[in-house]
Amino acid sequence: MSDGGGMEQVRDLLFGAQVRQIEDRIARQEELLAARIDSLANETHARCDLFEAALKENAQAEAAKCDETNERIEERIARLRGELDSSAKALNAALIKAESGLNALIADSNERLLGAIGDRHSEALRTIEDLSAALKAELASKKSLSKLFGDLAQNVGG
Repeated sequence: MSDGGGMEQVRDLLFGAQVRQIEDRIARQEELLAARIDSLANETHARCDLFEAALKENAQAEAAKCDETNERIEERIARLRGELDSSAKALNAALIKAESGLNALIADSNERLLGAIGDRHSEALRTIEDLSAALKAELASKKSLSKLFGDLAQNVGG
């Protein structure tokens, strides 16, 4: 036996049992650790699955709320469109009525103005005729006076 081999045997005799116990403990601890890691991995997967399911459920609930809100908004828009259409029709009818009334008022005013213009025209023609007759009469009198003055001048002169 060599010294190296002998030392090895002595070491094995002195410490061999303790080393084997330590190695056995380490092996058991590794097994326990591996089992605990597997357990934690399974628990983590289960919790992730629960979390994912809760998220999906929450997302579906929120999507349903959004759909409900969209439906209410669409209903309100449809109602407002109807009200707007009704208001537009009523406004259009009021505008047509107002336009008709305005046209009637314009026609009435036009008739009155034409009547007033006709009356003024007739009055102006009568005034012109009266003035014309008066001027003719005055002209005739001036001619008569002129003739009389002419005759008088001849008689005086001659």
